[in-house]
Amino acid sequence: MNKIMGLLLCLPLGGCTLGLVPERNPSGPPAGDDTTDDDDAADDDTSGDDDNTGDDDTSGDDDTTTQTDADNDGYAGDADCDDADPQTYPGAPELCDGLDNDCDGWPEEDGDGVCGIWILDAATGTWSARELDPSGAAQHAPGATIEAAFAVIDPGIERVWVLTHNTYHVLDPSGFTWVESGSRAGLFPQISGETLNAAGAVAAYFNGGGVASIRFYSGYNAWWYRYDISGGTFSYDAWYALQFPGQPAPDLTLANASWIDLDNDHGWVTESNPSYCGQTHGPFGPYYAVLESGNLHLLDGTCEEFFYQAPTDGWSIFTYSGAPDPSHSGAAAFLGDTLLLFGS
Repeated sequence: MNKIMGLLLCLPLGGCTLGLVPERNPSGPPAGDDTTDDDDAADDDTSGDDDNTGDDDTSGDDDTTTQTDADNDGYAGDADCDDADPQTYPGAPELCDGLDNDCDGWPEEDGDGVCGIWILDAATGTWSARELDPSGAAQHAPGATIEAAFAVIDPGIERVWVLTHNTYHVLDPSGFTWVESGSRAGLFPQISGETLNAAGAVAAYFNGGGVASIRFYSGYNAWWYRYDISGGTFSYDAWYALQFPGQPAPDLTLANASWIDLDNDHGWVTESNPSYCGQTHGPFGPYYAVLESGNLHLLDGTCEEFFYQAPTDGWSIFTYSGAPDPSHSGAAAFLGDTLLLFGS
């Protein structure tokens, strides 16, 4: 009850009748009264305030269940998802700090422009996040929307290539340092001008050593390249038109990230006895994962058949601690013991 209502109600002084309103003393209030109410007692209630217990309600405060704003961010009690942190409240700017600053249920969203990389540590099963360019001054950091990414890992090399529409950028994941950048058309002329949906890489050791294979996807078109480990150079291999008849395949025009896992050592694929290549299999091996419009699709790495799909946010790794909203991912790169997701 507010103070205006307190002035309009008949207080427990024996009751009142409509129209019988005490007349204000034209000579001013009597001694010991105040000047902010309409009676000539010590106040407009019986206990020194505008209700009968010292405030404008019956419990000494403005209501009966006080909501406090402990961190003074303008949101009290249940309205604030963390009332001990003044940088966390509904609608707050999202920070790249691993916390749900804006109280929307997700700790980081690159749609807010603050986090660029989410890192899944396979050993601990936990996610962390960091900015693409924390200093804002890295010479080789991407400055446009990321379309695709892939990793090349082999003894003596561990690098991640990130592609925007016009540029490429190379990340050293050991220190998350951008070490190289340049024209995408100069490095991969066959995909110049193509809007990429995804990419993936097969490590050189899996190919017999010496050469890693790279795949780029734009809708249902696929381009294959080779990367010579010793020479550090890319060469074009072939173009393919993709078809997946009768399979639970994704709409590749809507794909937003993908990665290749050669052995499923971490057990991220938990589906038992999957059926592909015309037979049912036991422990699952190489697979290609595609994130597409809220779903995750798995492609067998042996005969290249899609055999499984499920809602993305309920699939194993996206239920781990600190997991990002998968709909905000724009590319992925798998490093064997670490998965990197880049914001869209």
